[in-house]
Amino acid sequence: MLRLTILVICYTVLIEADQCSEKPYTIKVKLENDLLSAYPNVYEPPLKNATDVIEVSVELHPDYFELDVHEEYFHLHAWLFLYWTDPHLSWNPANYGGIEDITIATYKVWDPMGIIEDYSVDHSSTSSISTNSINSLGEVTFRTKFTEIVKCEVNVKRWPYDTQICTYIFGESITEQKHVRFYLSTPSQASFVQPGPGWKLNSVQITELDVVHPCGNNEETVFHTIKFVFEIRREAAGIAAIIVIPCLTLVTLSLVSQLLDLNEHPRFVLLLVSIYGHF
Repeated sequence: MLRLTILVICYTVLIEADQCSEKPYTIKVKLENDLLSAYPNVYEPPLKNATDVIEVSVELHPDYFELDVHEEYFHLHAWLFLYWTDPHLSWNPANYGGIEDITIATYKVWDPMGIIEDYSVDHSSTSSISTNSINSLGEVTFRTKFTEIVKCEVNVKRWPYDTQICTYIFGESITEQKHVRFYLSTPSQASFVQPGPGWKLNSVQITELDVVHPCGNNEETVFHTIKFVFEIRREAAGIAAIIVIPCLTLVTLSLVSQLLDLNEHPRFVLLLVSIYGHF
């Protein structure tokens, strides 16, 4: 009898524990299903009224960069954060077990990546990770990691102490996308960037600009763009130790040898050292 009682108690505890572990998951599934069941077209901005404008806050966090001086390409590895409010993705936490945030796959809801265009010269890009985090107020945080390769003209007139300017530009058409507006959030800090081999990041300048592009039939298209200008400087310590310092040493030896007496041995020795150093 005692064994039977113990078995019944253990079975009851296991069932309750299993139900407790499944309950939050079940509520989250129900919440997601409720949000998506009445969700509008994922390819159109989720507007409540025809005159609404969705404001998208943009943050770019550069992670790592490389500069190919031979091909003149700037490789930027960065995290892009977009923030906006979707009126169709809000809920009352009291109706869903107190859940205040949820993660929904990016392809199930609208996101502004589909209307962002890259205006950098001769560019290509790839993205690897994308996630959507949504709170009960409908505030969406979109995060993606991407690699952007843009053309960057290299000027080596001051080599090996040269500084290069590389630009990354993206934005959207205001004329075509009247219901979405991008604006800058907290500017990215240069201290977050890991420099590529042989380079150091001096600064990152971020500006917003509306560009007017003339079209046919006397029409114009306005593009709202966000421009990131990266100023990078070559790390010349190694090059200086190998090339610059030896050259200065040879020049100094040659000049000093000219000031010594012709009949003195030190001048002859310095000239021999200088000639040997040139070879």
